[in-house]
Parts: sequence; structure tokens; C-alpha cells
Amino acid sequence: WQVWRHMRRFRPDLVHTHTAKAGAVGRLAARLQPRRPKLVHTFHGHVFHGYFGPLKTRVFLAIERWLAARTDRVIAVSQEVADDLVRYGVVPPGGVQVVPLGLELSRFAAAVPTGEWRSRCGVAADAPWIGIVARLVPIKAVERFLKALVPVLAAHPEARAIIAGDGECREALEREAARLGIADRVWFEGFVGDVAGLLSELDVVALCSKNEGLPVSLIESLAAGVPVVSTAVGGVPPLLADGRFGRLVPADDDGTALGDALLATLSDLPQARAQAAEGQVAMLARYGSERLIADISALYDEVLMSGS
Repeated sequence: WQVWRHMRRFRPDLVHTHTAKAGAVGRLAARLQPRRPKLVHTFHGHVFHGYFGPLKTRVFLAIERWLAARTDRVIAVSQEVADDLVRYGVVPPGGVQVVPLGLELSRFAAAVPTGEWRSRCGVAADAPWIGIVARLVPIKAVERFLKALVPVLAAHPEARAIIAGDGECREALEREAARLGIADRVWFEGFVGDVAGLLSELDVVALCSKNEGLPVSLIESLAAGVPVVSTAVGGVPPLLADGRFGRLVPADDDGTALGDALLATLSDLPQARAQAAEGQVAMLARYGSERLIADISALYDEVLMSGS
């Protein structure tokens, strides 16, 4: 009702929502307005597998189907997310438009390693340093990253790892690192404001999620020219050009293949950095904020002017 009252005062011509909860609240509040605004919703991913049990998943699907049928334009951030929306019956074929993410990437491309982060975390200047940037929640499966680190740290005793991010699983992950005997070489940083500065000092960034739309952490890592290794989930394979810009491991990997991929990356960093440099060019061209602004501006004009 707070959102409804705000819209009542503001009287928007168009409401654009993002994510599941905000999408439901925003679109319901908009539909209850005396003069209903046009509705646009963006799926950055979805919660239709890997999040909940069957019953709860069916409830969320029913809600999203009902809302999508009453939304003027449904957007997905990748073709893979769009395909899933059709496959799960949220929208009919042709009922979703793909608009990739657009981010402020120039600061990542311009970031220069200063050694400040390595000094802060006690990592030697020439030691391999591996990182992950993620919310510490079940869907991100960061326990896979910890398992992958065991053979990597055994092969490279001087190597270190950092987990940038926070969430409900942090304490459990810290206990798991201790159980695996690697707690003294894994730094839990928590929330990081200067992600660009951190990425510039890492040798490789991992992603091990069970489900993703189009992961910002990989886009930003490649924009910074950092080699990446990831599970092949959601929009990741096309993002990495099916392995051309970074290494891919099976989506259901428990951390074993991820560890092998990290070892392979560290064994030939010049080649990995060359792949990342190629990926950097692609990220800056495809996922810059200027492109997103132009795409969304054109979409808003079309929705408002055509009435569809």
C-alpha cells in the first residue's frame, strides 16, 4: 500500500519492475491505480529451479504466469532466461524480449593493481590469488568453491583465496573452510565497495552457482581483464562464448571440475589472460551502460506510443 500511495501521488505513465518480489509488489500496485500505467518487467533470472521445493516452485510459477499475462512487455537479460520463461509457461513463444544488462564498466577496465588489496589480505605479490564475488546464499553454491580450492592450495601452497560478499551462509562456509583445513588461506572479506580495485589484483575469478541469469560478477571480471572459471549455467556459456573467454565446467559440478579448471588456468596464466583480454573487448562493447540506455529508451517509446 505504501507503493500504491506513492504511485497515486506520482501518477506514472510507465512502471518498470525488476526481480520477483519487487515485480509482484510494483505491478500489483500499478494495476490498482485509477489510471493504470504501462507495465514492463525484467527477469534477471528466475526461481523456477534450484531455489525451492516443488510445491513452492509451483506457487511462484502461478504468480509469475498471472502477472506476465497482465504486463505490457516482459524482458529477459539473456536468451537463456527468455527460453526458460517460455519453457516454464510464464510467457508464450514470442512473448519476451531480450535486453542484455548494461553496466558502468569503464572503471573496471581502467583499474590498475596497486597491491593494496594483497597487502590488506596478507597475500604475497607473486602468489596466485583466486577470488569469488557472490552473495553467500544457497543458490550461489560457494561450498563448491571451497571444495575446488583444496587441490589448488595443495598444488600451490603459497596461493590464497578471497570470498567477497556476505549472506546467510557465511558462518556455515567459514566452518566448512575450517573442516577442509584451508581456513588459514581463505579470506572472508564480506561486502566490498571497491570491487574494481579488488578484481584488478586477482589472478582468476570463479563462479559456481546452480542457477544464473547473466552474472554481473563475470561481466565485471572480464571487463577488468581477469581470467574466469564458471559453471555452465543460465546465460554463462554464451557470455563466455562457449569457453572462448574463460573456462566452463558442468552445471552440476560439485567442485571437482572447478578445481581442475582453476589448476589449468593457473598453470598457463598468459593464455588465460589472453582469453580474458579478448573477453574484455566483448564485454565493453556489449554490456556498457550506454547501450542499455539506448535499448531501454527505445523500448519505452515503443510501449508508450504503440500501446502494446
